[in-house]
Amino acid sequence: MTNMLKRRGRPKQLDNIKLRRMQRESAEADADSVEAAEVEDLKELEGRLMNAIRDGLKEVNQYVESLGNQLTPIENEVRSLRMSVPEMSVRDAGVLDIAKQMPSQHGEGNDEEDSSSKDETWKKIVVLRMMTWKKRVVIKKMTWKKRVVPRMMTLKR
Repeated sequence: MTNMLKRRGRPKQLDNIKLRRMQRESAEADADSVEAAEVEDLKELEGRLMNAIRDGLKEVNQYVESLGNQLTPIENEVRSLRMSVPEMSVRDAGVLDIAKQMPSQHGEGNDEEDSSSKDETWKKIVVLRMMTWKKRVVIKKMTWKKRVVPRMMTLKR
């Protein structure tokens, strides 16, 4: 049979088929080696990225912690200033009533929970008071700007 194939010119076609198979197999092997190299590069890149994210989170946590440390003395100073004021204005009394009416997050319980709810109420009072103070300052600034330069006021809005 091989003699018949040789005479008709088919052995060349068989050789071409074998050659194509070999080329496909070698191409697949090359692709596997390239994919393996790319996978290793991607894993290395992923590791570097995770390290960078971890370092960034550490820096953010340190920054937040330092801000918290700076805020604690300010909160204590606000509390001491608030306690040193003997009289309350009508507005402050209203704020205190509103804060007393707000439901406690902790509910009813022992003395430790009551003291924490008092602290929460105190914080709400301080926040409400600071908000009203900020509103007054903003209103004063706005009226001043309206008198001096009305165009700038409209541009900033």
